[in-house]
Order: sequence, then C-alpha cells, then structure tokens
Amino acid sequence: MIFKGTAKRGVGEIEKEIKSYGGYMNATTGLDATSFFITVSNNYFREAIDLLSDAIMNPAFDENQLQKERSVILNEIKLHNDDPSRRIIKLLFENAYLFHSYRYPIIGYKDLFLKLKKEELVFYHKKYYVPNNIVLAIVGKVD
Repeated sequence: MIFKGTAKRGVGEIEKEIKSYGGYMNATTGLDATSFFITVSNNYFREAIDLLSDAIMNPAFDENQLQKERSVILNEIKLHNDDPSRRIIKLLFENAYLFHSYRYPIIGYKDLFLKLKKEELVFYHKKYYVPNNIVLAIVGKVD
C-alpha cells in the first residue's frame, strides 16, 4: 500500500513519477524488515528521496486500492500454501521457533487476513513506520 498513493500523489502517480525519471521501484518483506527500493540516476536523487519519504510516511490507504491489494495477497497466500517447499519451511519454522515471531509466515494467515480492517492497518503503520524504525541506505554517485 506504500506505493499506492499519498495525499500529495494520487493512485498511480508514484509509479508514473518514478518512470518519468527512468527509474524503478519495488518492495520486499522479510522476517526482520520490510524494504522499499527506488533506483534512479543521480540526477533525480532529490526527487526520489521526496517521493520515497512521502510514500512511506504518508500513504493514503485508499479503500479501492486496499480491496485490489487484498485480492493480490489472498492469491499469494494460496500460492504459498500450494508450494511444497514453502509448506516444509512453514512447518519447520512453526516447530523450531515456538516462542518467536519467526514461527508465523511473513504472508500471514488467510482467516486472519480476511478479518483485517483498514483502521488496523493504519494503526500498525502509525505505530511502526516511524523515523526511529527506518534505515535509509543510499548507494551511488550522490553528493
């Protein structure tokens, strides 16, 4: 939902802006962190920093986009559950990490995900997506 619009940038504008710089963006979620990537030439460094900070700190959580993303995630959960190697890893982590958050799959559980409300998502974002939890890494020819 981070790249799905902000108060300053509507739905689709973030991707359009990055592409106008000849850039690329993506995100990944791991056991310990969620990472957001923007790759642009150094000519657009300031614009990319402005865009990334706006996207991470001010996501709109548009209701229509939430529903679209919900469908994407439900499909990913289904794919994860149908993949034998992921199923084995899930079973391993559930049994190896009895008292640690690693025991829970990154993608989550379908039944819990279906109950997730927008207000809970916004609360989570406000609680955890704060400057003290963010690491900014910059690589390349930047002054």
